[in-house]
Amino acid sequence: MKRTTVYLPDDIHRALRREALDRDLTMAEVIRRVSEFYLKRNELFWQTVDRLQKQNQSREPASAEAEIARAALQVRRAVRAKKRAA
Repeated sequence: MKRTTVYLPDDIHRALRREALDRDLTMAEVIRRVSEFYLKRNELFWQTVDRLQKQNQSREPASAEAEIARAALQVRRAVRAKKRAA
């Protein structure tokens, strides 16, 4: 594990601190969990975008953008469902 310094706006620092206290965790653990969640969700999103771009190379750009927007919505829904199931 690497140690790093992060500068946060006051409101985000307060929110992270409150979350850590509410969950009886350290702020570092909250930041690790939030970062891991974001990166996993982001990876799924970009995998979906890449797949759709390959499928839509012959389509109009506006059509491909609409499909990507729908895929992003599907990813958000999947993440929410997974979070509820956990």
